[in-house]
Amino acid sequence: MTPTQKRIFAILIFISAAYFAVFIFPNNTGAKDQMMISLFEPDEFAQYPVVQNMLTAGETFKQTVYNFITYGHYYYGSPFYFSSALLLLPVKLTDSLRASSQLNMLLLRQFISVLPMLGALLLLTYTQTKFKSAAKSIGLFIFLLSVSAVVENNLWWHVDSLAVFFVALTLFFLDRDDQRFGINFALAAASTGLATGTKVIGLFFVLTIPTYLLIGVLSKKLTWRSAVLQGVLFVGIMAAAIVISNPFLLLSSQRDQMILTLSRQSGSMSEGWTLAYDVGPASWLNIITRLYGQLIFITLAFIALALGIWRGENRTRHLMIATWAFPLGLYVLFTIAIKPTHFFLPILLPVYSSLIVLFEVSAFHR
Repeated sequence: MTPTQKRIFAILIFISAAYFAVFIFPNNTGAKDQMMISLFEPDEFAQYPVVQNMLTAGETFKQTVYNFITYGHYYYGSPFYFSSALLLLPVKLTDSLRASSQLNMLLLRQFISVLPMLGALLLLTYTQTKFKSAAKSIGLFIFLLSVSAVVENNLWWHVDSLAVFFVALTLFFLDRDDQRFGINFALAAASTGLATGTKVIGLFFVLTIPTYLLIGVLSKKLTWRSAVLQGVLFVGIMAAAIVISNPFLLLSSQRDQMILTLSRQSGSMSEGWTLAYDVGPASWLNIITRLYGQLIFITLAFIALALGIWRGENRTRHLMIATWAFPLGLYVLFTIAIKPTHFFLPILLPVYSSLIVLFEVSAFHR
């Protein structure tokens, strides 16, 4: 990094530390005991016993490890539960885990939700600005931090911040690779695997990677043969990352349980639970405008994204964001019946980062 980049990075870290500290106060409430957790956040109530059981010693060391790996709540992948359990391990070793629910939930909300989100937004900011301009970098970072859906997501312990982080990491590595198809391309494959192994959404890079390879072919950096080989390599690394980060997949009984769990979850998400739910873009309108911005602003963000693809300083970067955001966005808009407010975080935050294109003077004068 240049001295300017280091200075900007230091400022953003300071902002991050202050932002992290602000959430300590609200996140240290509403969890005096498990009954209170159930009243305020049913998802946290469902997840918390899983972590407790993971940290409960078995009769033998082998049984303890088995209990840790086969946690059973396969709605979310091991990266979420492993990081949560390891975070609470010191509490387990120094205090009664079951008697410290307030402290436990504070730690989980801060380090599993707030911290990864900060990391994701720092990555998106760096990917777009390279920390070359203080005004652009600080402005974009503060804007992303202030999105209402981000603030809301920071107030509970859930898997989504980790998922957004791995998505941002994939985009970061693809941008860093810059069509060289080297170590950063391999790291993008690994982070895609982590995104998939955490919350399945990594599979929605299904258009991004072929597009990236096609650009390599059209720009004469790859032959068709080498593009196919690079694609196979990407899928192989991605699959390895999924299995390594989710070791229960090596056990057929647990793998079958995971498939059954996700199949049921998929049906519930698309059909709803008990009650009838509206489906389609109109049914999402209230959530989107309340937590992500007015439609005119979201339209502006997509115009900026299109402008970045057309005449931006790095067209591939914005094309990668578009090919990521559109498949997942269409899936959520037209398939998901229930209305989780956080589902658009991994879609719109990368799109919003492309608003920086509006400040790239060269984009308008070519």
